[in-house]
Amino acid sequence: MIRIRASKSFIDALILIVTGKDDLTTDYFIRRLEQRHLSFFRFNTEDLLSGFEVSLRLGSDSADLSLTDISRHVELRLADITAAYFRKPQVPIGAGQSDDSEQAFNRRELSETLRSIWRLIPDEKWLNTPEALWLASNKIKQLKIATELGFRIPPTLISSNSREVLKFIDTHDRKVIAKAVKHAFINCGDTMNLLFTSALDQSDLTSIATATSLVPSIFQPRLDKKCDLRVTVVGDSVFPVALLSQQNAETSVDWRAWDVTGVDLVHERFDLPENLRVKCIELNRRFNLQFSCIDMVQVKNGDLYFLEVNPNGQWAWIEEMVRFPIRDSIIDLLARPSHA
Repeated sequence: MIRIRASKSFIDALILIVTGKDDLTTDYFIRRLEQRHLSFFRFNTEDLLSGFEVSLRLGSDSADLSLTDISRHVELRLADITAAYFRKPQVPIGAGQSDDSEQAFNRRELSETLRSIWRLIPDEKWLNTPEALWLASNKIKQLKIATELGFRIPPTLISSNSREVLKFIDTHDRKVIAKAVKHAFINCGDTMNLLFTSALDQSDLTSIATATSLVPSIFQPRLDKKCDLRVTVVGDSVFPVALLSQQNAETSVDWRAWDVTGVDLVHERFDLPENLRVKCIELNRRFNLQFSCIDMVQVKNGDLYFLEVNPNGQWAWIEEMVRFPIRDSIIDLLARPSHA
């Protein structure tokens, strides 16, 4: 059994990457770690039963963790970890997806074992702790803190009351968008479908008017956009990009449609005002984050509106499109002496 060791370049750094085996951003991130000769241990959580072995040992005055990559015969111990990056972990294969009692029990045990691993790793070693990621994912809390920091936000309603929703729609001249309260992903067998933010049309209004009650959604007025903004924050570094979403009908409401429609979405570096740059960094601090992706909108009169923050958002395509050094900034943050 090989015991993985920290590299001697930069500092003695060994980065644990908690992810899934199909995460392309992790592949992209690891290529740069290898170019910089930094040590890492990739833990694809879906392979916990088949590809990895884990042991947690606790005594009256000690706690330890060993994580073994079976195929590579490599072992990682708790003391070896100088930094940890919680990327996109997946449910372990073999836990089962049915609702029978044994498989439900297995899922609970595996999930709790993984949470136990995360909690053994000191908070200061994480880029973002799993707990901070969970707490920062609430969109209403995001909007509340954003307003406290001085961001503009669109008027927002979340309601199951159809009369209140219709009143809100009328107040904003029936130019209203709707989006999910939590996230917009739906599992359909082996595929994951994304529900885009949508502009309400007459058929939507009719459905709302005839509904006894509604599953709550987020309703906001449709802003007169000039462009969308994606602001990636890494520590004290801020990387703002304008997404020229209004050049295409397919991306005018939700720029993410670009990824599935194949339209050309122009990306440009954006000169974010200094006061907003500071607010973006402070927003992360309020959520105990060192990394996030903030979605904003610039309207045609130049005003900037905060929409939401993804505390574990995608960023690799931004680096490729506009050549921002996001990857190196994350690595520098993880490899700094305070993580060791």
